[in-house]
Amino acid sequence: MGLKRFGPLDQASKLGGEESPKSFKELEVIIKLSHPISSNLHSLVVGDIGTKVEETDPKQLSMCRHLYKLKLVGEISNLLEHFFLPNLIVLTLFSSKLKQDPTPILERLHNLVILNLMSDSYIGEEMVFSSNGFPRLKNLCLSSQFMKRLRVDKGAIPNLNKLILYACRSLEIVSE
Repeated sequence: MGLKRFGPLDQASKLGGEESPKSFKELEVIIKLSHPISSNLHSLVVGDIGTKVEETDPKQLSMCRHLYKLKLVGEISNLLEHFFLPNLIVLTLFSSKLKQDPTPILERLHNLVILNLMSDSYIGEEMVFSSNGFPRLKNLCLSSQFMKRLRVDKGAIPNLNKLILYACRSLEIVSE
């Protein structure tokens, strides 16, 4: 893999676009070669993964403690319990094909303001926003042809002011 396309990584604060790592393995090499990148990186796009991301791969993201914007493109078997980025403000998952409801893990990201689950990132039938979950979330965008029910418990997503639903053909929204 040619890392020349990434330029000087020790001062990088953003990896995306043409410089986007194409896999978690490539991201691991970048972080290992340029350890200071993990403390400088604020915005990351891991795009066009092309193969299923292994369950252990997202662990590498925890090294990037100052990451506030993350976009993952490609299939992820599930989100792990240790997927925790305390400063994350914007999260976009695209074509992740998650089988389990990701909200129990994602709602622990207390600083999250924008959440985009696009192009069948979640392929289950029900998503539950639990009480007191997503305290700062303002924008939520969901796109799933599989989801049939969206349950929002009392006290969940209290600051939500923008909800966008795409391709949710038979979605029932239940507020409890």
